[in-house]
Amino acid sequence: MKDCFVDRIVACKKYIPRHTKNVLDPRKMKEDNGHYRRNIDLDCDGYRLRMSIRQLVDDPLNFSVLLIYSDDAGHTYIIRRYNGTTAAMATRSPERG
Repeated sequence: MKDCFVDRIVACKKYIPRHTKNVLDPRKMKEDNGHYRRNIDLDCDGYRLRMSIRQLVDDPLNFSVLLIYSDDAGHTYIIRRYNGTTAAMATRSPERG
């Protein structure tokens, strides 16, 4: 995946669908192995994007939010990853999932 393509994905406008309620409400998230988890398909022209949220049950500041792109062949790529606690964005190359 070329950097210019990733840059276009990052720059495009993304929206959480109106029917998605209380994005960060733990009651709306699935609890799994000590974490709250939630995946939300984003509205975005031209790209299939999903936001994946994972938050530690015992420490709400320990979380990750991923921006995931799916191509036409069904392959997924982590475009961006944001972490809590450190508040740093991962700078590694996109990962194929």
